[in-house]
Amino acid sequence: MTQIIAALTQEYVLLASDRRLTYGEGPKKGQIYDDDTCKLVSLCGTTGIAYSGVGGNERPGIDT
Repeated sequence: MTQIIAALTQEYVLLASDRRLTYGEGPKKGQIYDDDTCKLVSLCGTTGIAYSGVGGNERPGIDT
């Protein structure tokens, strides 16, 4: 489960998320995949994007 928190004021915008990825299916479902993954993107300090959902794919030849 991803936790994304956003706050907006007249002066600032804050976007924060956790950094943990877990397996979503298969025999390792629920186990930690990576504990230090960035789920936020900042574009030139003007746009903030956070994601949840599939964060990786172990199948060869398929990019996420």
